[in-house]
Amino acid sequence: FITHGDTRYFALRYLQAVENLRPDILVMADGRLFPQEEFEKYDARWHQLQITPAGRGKVYDLAQDILGPNLKSYTICTDQHLNPSLAHTIFYPLGRCFIPGKGISFAPSTPFKWWRHDPAIIQSFGLNFREDLAVFTEYALYDLKQGMMATANGQEETAKEFFQKAAQRVPYALPPQINYCQLLDDSSQQQACWAHVQLLRQISFNYLP
Repeated sequence: FITHGDTRYFALRYLQAVENLRPDILVMADGRLFPQEEFEKYDARWHQLQITPAGRGKVYDLAQDILGPNLKSYTICTDQHLNPSLAHTIFYPLGRCFIPGKGISFAPSTPFKWWRHDPAIIQSFGLNFREDLAVFTEYALYDLKQGMMATANGQEETAKEFFQKAAQRVPYALPPQINYCQLLDDSSQQQACWAHVQLLRQISFNYLP
């Protein structure tokens, strides 16, 4: 599982080391993938993992340098906004996984749950970035992506339902609201919808640009 930043990385490592949750999964931070000392830790346990260690300053592409060489040996998942053309992407309510193939699909939805989550947190958003809200925002992606696929297939009513679900789960996420507004036919409803979007832009950090 590839995540971004120390906050998420060490939170996941805590759950593995202290809570003993899924210790069988290798958790990697995208900024810590390639230094020699990190590579040696991975290589000690995951001998088939194909990562080339390198010095500081080298920029790597997650799709080409991680997914490409390892896709046939491992199921690779991430919370990053990554849709590589070289793999089949499976969207989950939180995160996505990659397997050999092409295109995208959606795993069956599981009950909406966040580990030890206080539901009131989603009502306390503001203009300042918060890591916990950034994580929670990703719950909107599952329905947002399905809504976008339904729109592309001309299924506008189905798309509206998905966009509404995403907006209800994460009320401060802009893309579900914007996509929903674009599908409205009634001018008064559309006007009210865009007014709400404008309000969100004024009071909330945009976690899904």
